[in-house]
Amino acid sequence: MKKIISQFIRSLGLIQFVDRCYYGFLKIKTSAQRKAFKAAHPEIVLPPDYALFETFDLDYNAYYFESIDAAQDILTAIQKHIQLNNDSKILDWGCGSGRLIRHMPKHCSPIQPAFYGTDYNEQYINWNQNHLPGISFHLNGDFPPLPYPADFFDAIYGISIFTHFSEAQHVAWFDELKRILKPGGVLYLTFQVDAFKIKLNTAELKRFNEGQLVIKSKTSLGHRTYSAYQPASLIEKLSIGLKVLEKQGGEIANGKAQQQVWMFTK
Repeated sequence: MKKIISQFIRSLGLIQFVDRCYYGFLKIKTSAQRKAFKAAHPEIVLPPDYALFETFDLDYNAYYFESIDAAQDILTAIQKHIQLNNDSKILDWGCGSGRLIRHMPKHCSPIQPAFYGTDYNEQYINWNQNHLPGISFHLNGDFPPLPYPADFFDAIYGISIFTHFSEAQHVAWFDELKRILKPGGVLYLTFQVDAFKIKLNTAELKRFNEGQLVIKSKTSLGHRTYSAYQPASLIEKLSIGLKVLEKQGGEIANGKAQQQVWMFTK
């Protein structure tokens, strides 16, 4: 029933409006929890609430503390395939309000790689530049290029970025990531693969099973309500020129589909 209602709201072009109303509802519902968190952790600087909402539904505790573990998991996975050092360069592609990259430097200690973050949201980049020192942040457009030379990064990670892209963006951004990744570097990306079939209607499922990209749109490109689903065969085509190192996750846990990690090297 929830899927049917969501599809109906989207068909009317109201999905982003309803999502904004949900944000307002959560602002009220979580008010006491958020005040308690700030009182208990005055040293933690948090981004504007809507930036938080886009990732953790205004759950300050999850945004900050769960992201510490998530950042460590990403670094651990990357370091299985490449040895980082003080000369290494690491990019958080689609860094948002810095929920992961803010924790990366301390996880890397005692080595000190150079960290970079890029995002299409100017508000988030400005906040990061003002509150997360020691990291180089850059604003990007909806399409490449990024302001980096070829073969620049030892490691790039992008969490739930392709999941909000159009078909043209899939092609353009895969090519750009290939360009800026060093030979032997590691690319860590997440996708909505087979586990997300539970979210598709009959027509969408047919396209997905045929290896086509499925997009739920009628909302702003890149917004959290703009959702793209990628069959494995499509990812393989887009990543030609890269070697798949490993895949992680992608199951259904507690009734909820989990994105799958794909790791590549050039």
